[in-house]
Amino acid sequence: MIAWAISGAALITGSYFAGWWHDIAQEFQFLISVLFASSLTPNWVLGILSLLSLCALVIFGLVIYSALFKSNVEGPESYTSDEFFELFWEWDWGHGDIYNQTIVALCPRCKTRLEALPPSEPLQLAEMIGYGGSSRVRMLCTNCLFEKQFPGTLDRLVEEVKKQIERKIRTGEHKRK
Repeated sequence: MIAWAISGAALITGSYFAGWWHDIAQEFQFLISVLFASSLTPNWVLGILSLLSLCALVIFGLVIYSALFKSNVEGPESYTSDEFFELFWEWDWGHGDIYNQTIVALCPRCKTRLEALPPSEPLQLAEMIGYGGSSRVRMLCTNCLFEKQFPGTLDRLVEEVKKQIERKIRTGEHKRK
């Protein structure tokens, strides 16, 4: 506020010493005479229309400016598919988070949605003791019969995919795709 006052005082003083006061007074008198001169349309109406036109031009300029210089930075919500664990995955966003129910595995060959089935052969003792515990999930394409097995449950696999999605967003890898 003080800076505005100092700037204003400097501007007034500078314009006085530059001899602009006479020109400023003449312009002001001309503006007053135009506003109150007689014409078929009252000048105060013309003044209001001029101000409205000026406002419209400013708004139009701002719209054009924002359209030309709009940020091309995409948020993570535009990242909706990727490949993890040799499968193609798609998902949806809502309220800034990924819906687990919408994470879908697709066949890497034909892009058909894969079905999660129990394993086709009995589990080995080493698999029961290792990562994934005593369960596995088999992802099967009913179109081309592509098949891939994973340790753990489908919920565990979906959670791992979600972790990979979050990691790629955090590191910015999703933008380099």
